[in-house]
Amino acid sequence: MFQSLKVFASALVLGLALSISGTAQAQDGEEVSLAKVIEDIAASRQATIDRIDALSAEIDLATVELNEADAAFDEMIATLRAHAGVGDPDGSYVQRLQALEEAAKLDAQAAKVEGFLDFEEAFLEDAQVFSDQRGTLVSEFEALERRIRAVEAERKRIVFLIKLRRYDQIQQLFADATGIIQQGADRVAQVEDALRKRDPNLVEN
Repeated sequence: MFQSLKVFASALVLGLALSISGTAQAQDGEEVSLAKVIEDIAASRQATIDRIDALSAEIDLATVELNEADAAFDEMIATLRAHAGVGDPDGSYVQRLQALEEAAKLDAQAAKVEGFLDFEEAFLEDAQVFSDQRGTLVSEFEALERRIRAVEAERKRIVFLIKLRRYDQIQQLFADATGIIQQGADRVAQVEDALRKRDPNLVEN
């Protein structure tokens, strides 16, 4: 009888020890899990700050562009006029083509005087090519000028379109900012979850 009680007591002590050991191991595991969550969040701090700073800079830039919509329109017109300038009848490209056309005609005349009819024909063909190129440039210039004037007539509408585009861009950037906040909320939830696993009564909603 005494021996049986001794065996039972030994078994009870061993069971209690194993139970305590298991609880300690589980708690240690929860501590490790919580520490890992905290370390991961801390490690991403600089990346988060960089993302927030970049987002802020983009919002500032888009806001500046919104306020400078009129200037953006003027820059667009100036760029179009730069393209058109190549075909300006008073510009250097057209004037050089005209000079080359006249030079080729003079060479054709000289070749004719010398009796080189084949050279005369070739020079006249060159003169015609220069003339055609000059005519194309001038025609393109006139067509582009008409288009630019049509665009200028719609200045107000285009400026409003530029502003509308910037508003859309800014709204998307602020939507991204909301995503950053949500990411922070998710990380807090991770910490809370790890704490609740360690002690269900430690964190209350």
